[in-house]
This record gives sequence, structure tokens and C-alpha cells, in this order.
Amino acid sequence: MCLLLYWDCLETIFEIGVEYEELFIEKGGQKLDYVPSLNSNDNWVKCIEGMVRKL
Repeated sequence: MCLLLYWDCLETIFEIGVEYEELFIEKGGQKLDYVPSLNSNDNWVKCIEGMVRKL
């Protein structure tokens, strides 16, 4: 399980989705399911934007 980051970058997505998947399979895993973080959802982004604007 990867901890949630409030930001994603292409390097991290690549590392988890490709490099770590290969390591996972090498170590006996069968299938790695990558679930996008909440910040990939437009509604989540709008919610955070609203909270920041109130500061």
C-alpha cells in the first residue's frame, strides 16, 4: 500500500505503476492494482481549493 500524497508527479506514478510492479511480481505477487489517489478527482480538487480560499 502506498501512502496518499496530496500531489502526484509522473516520476512517482511511473515508479509505482511500472518499477514497483515488476519488483512485486518478482517477489511472488500476482497482480498489482494501481488505484489513483483522491486528488485525481475534480471534485476533490475543488473541495481543497474552497478550503484554501477560506484561509
